[in-house]
Amino acid sequence: FARNSLIVFDFDEALNFEGETGPYLQYTAVRLRSIFKKFEERFGFPADKIISPEIIERFDFSQISAQESRDFWDLLVYAAGLDEEVLRAIATLEFAGLAKFTFNLCQKFNSYYHNYPVLGEKSEQLRNFRLVTINFVHRVICQALNLMGIQVPPKM
Repeated sequence: FARNSLIVFDFDEALNFEGETGPYLQYTAVRLRSIFKKFEERFGFPADKIISPEIIERFDFSQISAQESRDFWDLLVYAAGLDEEVLRAIATLEFAGLAKFTFNLCQKFNSYYHNYPVLGEKSEQLRNFRLVTINFVHRVICQALNLMGIQVPPKM
């Protein structure tokens, strides 16, 4: 949508969990947060202990498959584009681009997580690598939602 578009508001459509809706974005953020909670329940310590420069420096990246490496970089580079998207929205006074960026990031994350689960991964190195990856994506999604004035509920 552009700022001069006529929009007919439909509550059912706005509250839908599928498609380009706020609840879909919120659900993805809540899903990410639940991964960290489940990690702590399963392994007995918070994910924050893994998400540190000291741990990241010790990663053995040779365990990551070529396909996962490509998917990781695709996700990471896309997520890193938030600042650029915000600047574009400010320059053009078009808010929709930020919403579309966030929707696309949520889709990329959901695809990545479907292909590379965290909690079920037997390799501690891969599990930690994926945990760090989704932590970054979670922060970017929450930041984008905050910029759009959308709160992340504790549960959905």
